[in-house]
Amino acid sequence: MKYDLIIIGGGAGGISVALAVKQLYPEKRILVIRRTKKQPIPCGVPYIVKRIGSVDGNIIPDSIFEGMGIDLVIDEAISIDRENRRIKTRGGKEFEYEKLVIATGARPARINIPGIDLKNVVLIQKEYEPLLEVYETLKNAKKIVIIGAGFVGMEIADDLCGDRKVHIVEILDEALPLAFDKEFGRMARMELERRGVRFHLGVSVREIVGNGRVERVILDNGEEIDADAVVVSVGTVPNSDIAKNAGVNIDK
Repeated sequence: MKYDLIIIGGGAGGISVALAVKQLYPEKRILVIRRTKKQPIPCGVPYIVKRIGSVDGNIIPDSIFEGMGIDLVIDEAISIDRENRRIKTRGGKEFEYEKLVIATGARPARINIPGIDLKNVVLIQKEYEPLLEVYETLKNAKKIVIIGAGFVGMEIADDLCGDRKVHIVEILDEALPLAFDKEFGRMARMELERRGVRFHLGVSVREIVGNGRVERVILDNGEEIDADAVVVSVGTVPNSDIAKNAGVNIDK
């Protein structure tokens, strides 16, 4: 089947492109290929545990595509044949395109430290299935260590603090260090501190310790923090493999 436009990826970027093109060119046939059965609202992800109360309460409805006359296929695009303008999916489907948009987003970065694979160490995904595990882990946790004081780490602390012990470990010397100046970061940090969040600035995590599951976190200054869950929030890595494999020029 051939489409005027195919978009690989059904997150915020893919949806925005699909809706904008359909509004400008309503006669165009558009297909969105999305690999997960449901698509969370990205900005709401850090608040699924307390404020939203579920993963399913933070979903972009698929009816948005149907209402605009945009086709949606739940499958994973695995290869792009640029010469013949053809896409193959893991489910064995093939589609032809006139134009193609790759909007595959990013995945959370991992840090290579001992204990990273223990149970109850979670990375904050923006896909439905991994988020279910994150939700189940954090809803029952009472002592949480968040690695990284960027947007996601700070927002998760904002959601969870109050009735839980929440610690944030940041290797740089202030909160939100890559987004704002120190004055703004300090204001945000002090607000969370007022609500009980403990910050550990200018230090890194040496090791996550536990017998099968998280029990405590050891910092590089020797301090130990009791924990029954660890959230790793240290940035993202682009999902660019399908573009690289198709010969698309990729920068860092």
